[in-house]
Amino acid sequence: MLDILLRDNLASRAEQMGALLREEFSRGVSTRGLHCVVGDVRGRGMTIGIDLVANGSLAEPDPVLARKAVYRAWQLGAVVFYVGGNVLEVTPPLTLSIDEAHEGVAILLEAISTAHNVTDAEVAPFSGW
Repeated sequence: MLDILLRDNLASRAEQMGALLREEFSRGVSTRGLHCVVGDVRGRGMTIGIDLVANGSLAEPDPVLARKAVYRAWQLGAVVFYVGGNVLEVTPPLTLSIDEAHEGVAILLEAISTAHNVTDAEVAPFSGW
């Protein structure tokens, strides 16, 4: 395993791809006008956290939006998790291609944009996970 990490320079690649994902996601938040629901985008390497909030304020976490965005992302073909109630955790594989990164960001932005279409009844079976 360590041989593969070193041989394929996966640590450096993870840092580069993570920067690309964070940058593209932040640009998409601006383009789609999602500042009122995305409070922060942060990460290290390819582990990224996205705070979902109310009124654009980190002081107002929105766990309901996070649950619905995770469910909507799943409907659209992506798997993300929420941690801490309102933070989407994005942890793609180290082998992620640039095309897959673009597709994943697009899906996640769409999921956040359309999370309001998910009903409370749809996410109820998964509450508390």
